[in-house]
Amino acid sequence: MSNIYYNSSIYCSSSVPFNISEIDKNFIFPQIDLYYCPECQSPRALYQTFFKVNYKFCSNCLTDFTKSQDQYTCSKNCFVCPECSSNLSISFENHDNNGKSFKFKCVYCEYKFKTSVIYKPQSLTNIINESKKDSFNKLCQDIRNGVLKSEKAEKLSDRTIKNLQLMNKNLTKEMEEPFTIEKYPLPSKLTTKKIVYCLDCKSTLFAPLVENIPPTTNKVLTSFVAIDYLPHISTTKLTENIYLLHFINPLEVKVHFQILISNSDSCTVDITTTDFVLGPKISNLIKTIPIAYLTHSTTQSKSELILRKGGKMYQEATEDNMDDYFEKGANWISIPFAINTESRNIDLPMHVKLRCDNSPQVQLNKISTNYWCVLAIN
Repeated sequence: MSNIYYNSSIYCSSSVPFNISEIDKNFIFPQIDLYYCPECQSPRALYQTFFKVNYKFCSNCLTDFTKSQDQYTCSKNCFVCPECSSNLSISFENHDNNGKSFKFKCVYCEYKFKTSVIYKPQSLTNIINESKKDSFNKLCQDIRNGVLKSEKAEKLSDRTIKNLQLMNKNLTKEMEEPFTIEKYPLPSKLTTKKIVYCLDCKSTLFAPLVENIPPTTNKVLTSFVAIDYLPHISTTKLTENIYLLHFINPLEVKVHFQILISNSDSCTVDITTTDFVLGPKISNLIKTIPIAYLTHSTTQSKSELILRKGGKMYQEATEDNMDDYFEKGANWISIPFAINTESRNIDLPMHVKLRCDNSPQVQLNKISTNYWCVLAIN
Protein backbone atom coordinates (compact mmCIF):
# COMPACT_ATOMS: atom_id res chain seq x y z
CA MET A 1 0.00 0.00 0.00
CA SER A 2 1.30 3.47 -0.91
CA ASN A 3 2.62 5.68 1.88
CA ILE A 4 0.20 8.46 0.91
CA TYR A 5 -2.53 6.54 2.73
CA TYR A 6 -0.56 6.58 5.98
CA ASN A 7 0.96 10.08 5.92
CA SER A 8 -2.26 11.84 6.95
CA SER A 9 -4.29 11.12 10.05
CA ILE A 10 -7.81 12.33 10.83
CA TYR A 11 -9.17 13.48 14.18
CA CYS A 12 -12.39 11.52 14.88
CA SER A 13 -14.15 12.80 17.98
CA SER A 14 -17.34 14.61 18.98
CA SER A 15 -15.32 17.48 20.48
CA VAL A 16 -14.00 20.04 17.98
CA PRO A 17 -10.40 21.23 18.62
CA PHE A 18 -9.13 24.70 17.75
CA ASN A 19 -5.43 24.27 18.42
CA ILE A 20 -2.90 21.49 18.87
CA SER A 21 -3.12 21.57 22.67
CA GLU A 22 -6.80 20.54 22.55
CA ILE A 23 -6.31 17.55 20.26
CA ASP A 24 -6.48 14.22 22.08
CA LYS A 25 -4.06 11.91 20.27
CA ASN A 26 -6.14 8.90 21.28
CA PHE A 27 -8.69 10.00 18.66
CA ILE A 28 -6.23 10.41 15.76
CA PHE A 29 -6.48 7.58 13.22
CA PRO A 30 -4.79 6.84 9.86
CA GLN A 31 -7.13 7.64 7.00
CA ILE A 32 -6.83 4.12 5.60
CA ASP A 33 -8.51 2.73 8.75
CA LEU A 34 -11.57 4.98 8.53
CA TYR A 35 -15.00 4.90 6.93
CA TYR A 36 -17.03 7.80 5.53
CA CYS A 37 -20.68 8.00 6.62
CA PRO A 38 -22.97 9.09 3.74
CA GLU A 39 -25.67 10.35 6.13
CA CYS A 40 -23.55 12.07 8.79
CA GLN A 41 -21.17 13.37 6.09
CA SER A 42 -18.24 12.70 8.37
CA PRO A 43 -15.29 10.28 8.72
CA ARG A 44 -15.91 7.43 11.15
CA ALA A 45 -13.33 5.51 13.16
CA LEU A 46 -13.78 1.91 14.22
CA TYR A 47 -15.00 2.86 17.70
CA GLN A 48 -17.77 4.94 16.05
CA THR A 49 -19.17 1.90 14.26
CA PHE A 50 -20.74 -1.46 15.08
CA PHE A 51 -20.96 -4.62 13.01
CA LYS A 52 -23.07 -7.69 12.36
CA VAL A 53 -21.62 -10.99 11.13
CA ASN A 54 -23.49 -12.14 8.03
CA TYR A 55 -21.22 -15.02 6.97
CA LYS A 56 -18.98 -17.37 8.93
CA PHE A 57 -16.85 -20.18 7.53
CA CYS A 58 -13.66 -22.18 7.97
CA SER A 59 -10.99 -20.94 5.58
CA ASN A 60 -9.40 -24.41 5.48
CA CYS A 61 -12.30 -26.78 4.73
CA LEU A 62 -14.75 -24.01 3.60
CA THR A 63 -17.55 -25.36 5.82
CA ASP A 64 -20.34 -22.81 6.39
CA PHE A 65 -20.97 -22.08 10.11
CA THR A 66 -23.17 -18.99 9.69
CA LYS A 67 -26.16 -20.59 11.40
CA SER A 68 -24.05 -21.73 14.37
CA GLN A 69 -24.14 -18.54 16.43
CA ASP A 70 -21.95 -19.81 19.27
CA GLN A 71 -19.41 -21.49 16.98
CA TYR A 72 -16.03 -19.74 16.86
CA THR A 73 -13.73 -22.59 15.80
CA CYS A 74 -13.99 -25.28 13.15
CA SER A 75 -15.57 -28.51 14.38
CA LYS A 76 -14.10 -30.48 11.47
CA ASN A 77 -10.57 -31.88 11.30
CA CYS A 78 -8.90 -28.48 10.90
CA PHE A 79 -6.16 -27.63 13.38
CA VAL A 80 -3.36 -25.07 13.59
CA CYS A 81 0.01 -25.11 15.29
CA PRO A 82 0.12 -23.62 18.84
CA GLU A 83 3.64 -22.35 18.13
CA CYS A 84 3.28 -20.50 14.81
CA SER A 85 -0.45 -20.81 13.89
CA SER A 86 0.34 -22.66 10.65
CA ASN A 87 -1.75 -25.60 9.43
CA LEU A 88 -1.09 -29.06 10.83
CA SER A 89 -0.84 -32.17 8.68
CA ILE A 90 -2.62 -35.19 10.19
CA SER A 91 -1.70 -38.88 9.86
CA PHE A 92 -2.67 -42.01 11.83
CA GLU A 93 -1.00 -45.15 13.08
CA ASN A 94 -2.64 -48.55 13.63
CA HIS A 95 -2.26 -50.41 16.94
CA ASP A 96 -3.32 -53.79 18.35
CA ASN A 97 -7.01 -54.53 18.94
CA ASN A 98 -8.08 -52.07 16.23
CA GLY A 99 -6.58 -49.16 18.12
CA LYS A 100 -5.48 -45.96 16.40
CA SER A 101 -3.37 -42.94 17.29
CA PHE A 102 -3.06 -39.68 15.38
CA LYS A 103 0.02 -37.63 14.61
CA PHE A 104 0.00 -33.87 14.05
CA LYS A 105 2.90 -32.17 12.30
CA CYS A 106 3.29 -28.48 11.54
CA VAL A 107 3.87 -27.64 7.88
CA TYR A 108 6.13 -24.71 8.85
CA CYS A 109 7.93 -25.27 12.16
CA GLU A 110 9.12 -28.39 13.99
CA TYR A 111 6.07 -28.82 16.22
CA LYS A 112 4.78 -32.39 16.56
CA PHE A 113 2.07 -34.02 18.65
CA LYS A 114 0.82 -37.59 19.02
CA THR A 115 -2.49 -38.56 20.62
CA SER A 116 -3.12 -41.48 22.91
CA VAL A 117 -4.44 -44.74 21.45
CA ILE A 118 -8.23 -44.89 21.01
CA TYR A 119 -10.44 -47.91 20.37
CA LYS A 120 -13.80 -46.25 19.64
CA PRO A 121 -14.60 -43.74 16.87
CA GLN A 122 -14.76 -40.14 18.09
CA SER A 123 -13.90 -36.67 16.90
CA LEU A 124 -10.30 -35.46 16.86
CA THR A 125 -11.23 -32.64 19.24
CA ASN A 126 -12.35 -35.15 21.89
CA ILE A 127 -9.27 -37.29 21.28
CA ILE A 128 -7.00 -34.29 21.87
CA ASN A 129 -8.92 -33.31 25.02
CA GLU A 130 -8.52 -36.83 26.39
CA SER A 131 -4.78 -36.60 25.70
CA LYS A 132 -4.38 -33.54 27.93
CA LYS A 133 -2.67 -35.09 30.93
CA ASP A 134 -0.55 -32.19 32.20
CA SER A 135 -1.35 -30.74 35.63
CA PHE A 136 -2.45 -27.31 34.37
CA ASN A 137 -5.09 -28.71 32.00
CA LYS A 138 -6.29 -31.09 34.72
CA LEU A 139 -6.87 -28.11 37.02
CA CYS A 140 -8.75 -26.25 34.26
CA GLN A 141 -10.91 -29.31 33.65
CA ASP A 142 -11.69 -29.60 37.36
CA ILE A 143 -12.79 -25.95 37.42
CA ARG A 144 -14.94 -26.40 34.31
CA ASN A 145 -16.61 -29.44 35.79
CA GLY A 146 -17.21 -27.54 39.02
CA VAL A 147 -18.55 -24.18 37.80
CA LEU A 148 -19.76 -24.76 34.27
CA LYS A 149 -21.31 -28.19 34.76
CA SER A 150 -24.08 -26.78 36.94
CA GLU A 151 -26.55 -24.35 35.33
CA LYS A 152 -28.53 -23.64 38.52
CA ALA A 153 -27.82 -20.21 40.01
CA GLU A 154 -28.45 -21.34 43.58
CA LYS A 155 -25.66 -23.94 43.34
CA LEU A 156 -23.18 -21.62 41.63
CA SER A 157 -21.91 -20.00 44.81
CA ASP A 158 -21.29 -23.38 46.46
CA ARG A 159 -19.52 -24.63 43.36
CA THR A 160 -17.42 -21.48 43.24
CA ILE A 161 -16.35 -21.96 46.85
CA LYS A 162 -15.35 -25.55 46.13
CA ASN A 163 -13.38 -24.43 43.10
CA LEU A 164 -11.55 -21.80 45.13
CA GLN A 165 -10.66 -24.45 47.65
CA LEU A 166 -9.49 -26.69 44.82
CA MET A 167 -7.38 -23.89 43.37
CA ASN A 168 -5.86 -23.14 46.75
CA LYS A 169 -5.01 -26.78 47.17
CA ASN A 170 -3.37 -26.96 43.76
CA LEU A 171 -1.53 -23.66 44.21
CA THR A 172 -0.16 -24.93 47.52
CA LYS A 173 0.91 -28.09 45.75
CA GLU A 174 2.58 -25.96 43.05
CA MET A 175 5.00 -24.63 45.68
CA GLU A 176 6.36 -28.12 46.01
CA GLU A 177 5.79 -29.34 42.44
CA PRO A 178 5.32 -26.69 39.67
CA PHE A 179 2.61 -27.01 37.02
CA THR A 180 3.48 -28.78 33.80
CA ILE A 181 2.03 -27.07 30.73
CA GLU A 182 2.07 -28.68 27.31
CA LYS A 183 0.99 -27.26 23.95
CA TYR A 184 -1.76 -29.08 22.07
CA PRO A 185 -3.14 -28.64 18.52
CA LEU A 186 -5.65 -25.79 18.33
CA PRO A 187 -8.85 -25.90 16.26
CA SER A 188 -8.85 -23.42 13.37
CA LYS A 189 -10.58 -20.11 14.05
CA LEU A 190 -13.47 -19.27 11.77
CA THR A 191 -13.29 -16.49 9.20
CA THR A 192 -16.13 -13.97 9.20
CA LYS A 193 -17.62 -11.48 6.79
CA LYS A 194 -19.42 -8.62 8.47
CA ILE A 195 -21.60 -5.60 7.76
CA VAL A 196 -20.35 -2.36 9.34
CA TYR A 197 -22.82 0.33 10.46
CA CYS A 198 -22.46 3.92 11.66
CA LEU A 199 -23.04 4.12 15.40
CA ASP A 200 -24.94 7.42 15.16
CA CYS A 201 -27.29 7.06 12.19
CA LYS A 202 -27.14 3.27 11.62
CA SER A 203 -26.21 3.74 7.95
CA THR A 204 -24.42 0.86 6.21
CA LEU A 205 -20.74 1.73 5.76
CA PHE A 206 -19.52 -1.60 4.43
CA ALA A 207 -21.30 -4.76 3.30
CA PRO A 208 -19.73 -7.79 1.57
CA LEU A 209 -21.49 -9.79 -1.10
CA VAL A 210 -21.99 -13.37 0.12
CA GLU A 211 -24.76 -14.85 -2.02
CA ASN A 212 -23.97 -17.14 -4.96
CA ILE A 213 -20.20 -16.69 -4.71
CA PRO A 214 -17.46 -18.91 -3.21
CA PRO A 215 -16.63 -18.03 0.42
CA THR A 216 -13.02 -17.14 -0.43
CA THR A 217 -14.11 -14.62 -3.07
CA ASN A 218 -14.18 -11.06 -1.76
CA LYS A 219 -16.83 -8.96 -3.48
CA VAL A 220 -18.35 -5.82 -2.01
CA LEU A 221 -22.01 -4.84 -2.05
CA THR A 222 -21.59 -1.47 -0.28
CA SER A 223 -18.34 0.31 0.50
CA PHE A 224 -17.85 3.72 2.09
CA VAL A 225 -14.16 3.65 3.05
CA ALA A 226 -12.54 7.02 3.68
CA ILE A 227 -9.75 6.71 1.10
CA ASP A 228 -12.37 6.48 -1.68
CA TYR A 229 -14.11 9.73 -0.69
CA LEU A 230 -11.71 11.96 1.25
CA PRO A 231 -8.57 13.50 -0.31
CA HIS A 232 -5.19 11.87 0.20
CA ILE A 233 -3.13 14.47 2.06
CA SER A 234 0.63 14.21 2.57
CA THR A 235 3.79 16.30 2.82
CA THR A 236 7.31 16.13 1.45
CA LYS A 237 10.37 18.07 2.55
CA LEU A 238 12.20 20.49 0.25
CA THR A 239 14.60 22.24 2.67
CA GLU A 240 15.03 22.59 6.42
CA ASN A 241 11.85 24.67 6.82
CA ILE A 242 10.12 24.46 3.42
CA TYR A 243 7.67 21.65 2.64
CA LEU A 244 5.15 20.67 -0.02
CA LEU A 245 1.54 19.95 0.92
CA HIS A 246 -0.07 17.45 -1.47
CA PHE A 247 -3.78 16.88 -2.09
CA ILE A 248 -5.01 14.05 -4.34
CA ASN A 249 -8.69 13.83 -5.27
CA PRO A 250 -9.92 10.16 -5.33
CA LEU A 251 -13.39 11.05 -6.67
CA GLU A 252 -14.58 11.06 -10.26
CA VAL A 253 -16.02 14.56 -9.87
CA LYS A 254 -14.59 18.03 -9.34
CA VAL A 255 -14.06 18.97 -5.66
CA HIS A 256 -13.80 22.42 -4.03
CA PHE A 257 -11.40 22.69 -1.07
CA GLN A 258 -10.83 25.25 1.66
CA ILE A 259 -8.07 24.64 4.20
CA LEU A 260 -6.96 26.38 7.39
CA ILE A 261 -3.68 25.58 9.14
CA SER A 262 -3.63 26.33 12.87
CA ASN A 263 -0.63 28.30 14.16
CA SER A 264 0.66 28.18 17.72
CA ASP A 265 3.15 30.14 19.88
CA SER A 266 5.92 27.67 19.07
CA CYS A 267 5.10 27.16 15.38
CA THR A 268 3.96 29.47 12.59
CA VAL A 269 3.12 28.43 9.03
CA ASP A 270 3.27 30.59 5.93
CA ILE A 271 1.13 29.23 3.09
CA THR A 272 -0.18 31.17 0.11
CA THR A 273 -3.02 29.05 -1.27
CA THR A 274 -5.90 27.95 0.96
CA ASP A 275 -8.77 27.75 -1.56
CA PHE A 276 -8.50 25.55 -4.65
CA VAL A 277 -10.40 23.19 -6.93
CA LEU A 278 -9.23 19.71 -7.97
CA GLY A 279 -10.40 17.95 -11.09
CA PRO A 280 -11.83 14.43 -11.22
CA LYS A 281 -9.74 11.28 -11.05
CA ILE A 282 -8.59 10.06 -14.47
CA SER A 283 -7.69 6.60 -15.77
CA ASN A 284 -4.04 7.49 -16.57
CA LEU A 285 -2.28 6.48 -13.35
CA ILE A 286 1.02 8.28 -13.98
CA LYS A 287 -0.83 11.59 -14.47
CA THR A 288 -2.45 11.29 -11.02
CA ILE A 289 0.90 11.15 -9.16
CA PRO A 290 2.27 14.44 -7.79
CA ILE A 291 5.71 15.43 -9.07
CA ALA A 292 7.29 15.02 -5.63
CA TYR A 293 6.43 11.31 -5.68
CA LEU A 294 7.84 10.61 -9.14
CA THR A 295 11.21 8.84 -9.03
CA HIS A 296 13.94 7.63 -11.36
CA SER A 297 13.15 3.97 -10.56
CA THR A 298 11.23 3.33 -13.78
CA THR A 299 11.57 4.72 -17.28
CA GLN A 300 7.96 5.91 -17.34
CA SER A 301 8.28 7.74 -14.03
CA LYS A 302 11.60 9.35 -14.99
CA SER A 303 10.24 10.49 -18.36
CA GLU A 304 7.15 11.99 -16.74
CA LEU A 305 9.31 13.79 -14.16
CA ILE A 306 11.53 15.39 -16.81
CA LEU A 307 8.52 16.27 -18.96
CA ARG A 308 6.83 18.12 -16.09
CA LYS A 309 9.80 19.79 -14.41
CA GLY A 310 12.55 20.12 -17.01
CA GLY A 311 15.54 22.00 -15.59
CA LYS A 312 13.58 23.11 -12.51
CA MET A 313 13.94 19.64 -10.99
CA TYR A 314 17.56 20.49 -10.15
CA GLN A 315 16.78 23.97 -8.74
CA GLU A 316 17.35 24.51 -5.01
CA ALA A 317 14.28 25.62 -3.04
CA THR A 318 14.43 28.85 -1.00
CA GLU A 319 11.82 31.13 0.56
CA ASP A 320 12.32 33.57 -2.33
CA ASN A 321 11.50 31.05 -5.07
CA MET A 322 9.01 29.02 -3.01
CA ASP A 323 6.14 29.88 -5.36
CA ASP A 324 7.99 28.18 -8.21
CA TYR A 325 7.25 24.86 -6.55
CA PHE A 326 3.48 25.37 -6.68
CA GLU A 327 2.24 22.63 -9.03
CA LYS A 328 -1.13 21.34 -10.13
CA GLY A 329 -2.16 18.30 -12.13
CA ALA A 330 -5.29 16.55 -13.31
CA ASN A 331 -6.62 15.67 -9.85
CA TRP A 332 -3.79 16.81 -7.54
CA ILE A 333 -2.11 19.91 -6.22
CA SER A 334 1.23 20.58 -4.45
CA ILE A 335 1.32 23.73 -2.32
CA PRO A 336 4.65 24.98 -0.87
CA PHE A 337 4.62 26.24 2.72
CA ALA A 338 7.23 27.42 5.21
CA ILE A 339 7.39 26.43 8.88
CA ASN A 340 9.08 28.55 11.53
CA THR A 341 9.71 26.41 14.59
CA GLU A 342 12.57 25.17 16.76
CA SER A 343 11.11 21.68 17.11
CA ARG A 344 12.17 18.92 14.72
CA ASN A 345 9.01 16.83 15.12
CA ILE A 346 5.63 18.54 15.24
CA ASP A 347 2.01 17.57 14.68
CA LEU A 348 0.46 20.19 12.43
CA PRO A 349 -3.35 20.46 12.70
CA MET A 350 -5.17 21.47 9.53
CA HIS A 351 -8.89 22.01 9.04
CA VAL A 352 -10.19 20.71 5.70
CA LYS A 353 -13.52 21.77 4.23
CA LEU A 354 -14.70 20.26 0.96
CA ARG A 355 -17.75 19.94 -1.26
CA CYS A 356 -18.30 18.28 -4.62
CA ASP A 357 -20.74 18.68 -7.48
CA ASN A 358 -23.66 16.32 -7.88
CA SER A 359 -22.86 13.41 -10.16
CA PRO A 360 -24.32 9.96 -10.83
CA GLN A 361 -20.76 8.61 -10.90
CA VAL A 362 -20.49 8.91 -7.12
CA GLN A 363 -22.43 6.71 -4.73
CA LEU A 364 -23.43 9.84 -2.81
CA ASN A 365 -25.74 12.53 -4.19
CA LYS A 366 -23.57 15.17 -2.56
CA ILE A 367 -20.42 15.39 -0.43
CA SER A 368 -20.09 18.37 1.89
CA THR A 369 -17.96 17.87 4.96
CA ASN A 370 -15.24 19.35 7.14
CA TYR A 371 -12.81 17.70 9.51
CA TRP A 372 -9.43 18.09 11.20
CA CYS A 373 -6.38 16.44 9.67
CA VAL A 374 -3.12 16.06 11.61
CA LEU A 375 0.13 16.10 9.62
CA ALA A 376 3.30 14.70 11.15
CA ILE A 377 6.17 17.03 10.18
CA ASN A 378 9.62 15.52 10.72
